[in-house]
Amino acid sequence: MYLKFRRRGVTLVEATAVMALLFPILMTVLFVLMEASQALVISENLDQGAKQAARNLAVAYATNPGITNPGNVFGGVPMYQYFGYDKVRISGVITDSSQFTSTGAGMSAPVWNLTSSPPTVTVTVRYLANGTTNLQKFPMFDPLKLGANYKLQSTATYRLE
Repeated sequence: MYLKFRRRGVTLVEATAVMALLFPILMTVLFVLMEASQALVISENLDQGAKQAARNLAVAYATNPGITNPGNVFGGVPMYQYFGYDKVRISGVITDSSQFTSTGAGMSAPVWNLTSSPPTVTVTVRYLANGTTNLQKFPMFDPLKLGANYKLQSTATYRLE
């Protein structure tokens, strides 16, 4: 009888030891999955926004080829911004036209390739959670300190009509 109670105590100690070893590993896996899934959702939304902006610009080019000139303005802003960037908003991901870029920080003109066959327009959009836009910090909770290494952006090319 004494051995039976002693065996239960050993089992409890072994189970506690296993949980103490596995819990940190399970939590690490959980946090990695959370960060990766958040990055995937943001990336898919950026893809959608870049494609929509490129399509908007291609359609606008069909009615006004002067849109390729950054000096042409409409409503006080460059035509490419008004017809392409300002119309694309995805809640929590693309909230400002300054996220569209091709050269680095700040908004810039799309890349027009009028000599290719067929002619195309290329747009790049970035996720900038740096306090200048209304975007949430990515990753929201970063116990693994991996967030500083993420650069979320998407590029889309569309044929001009």
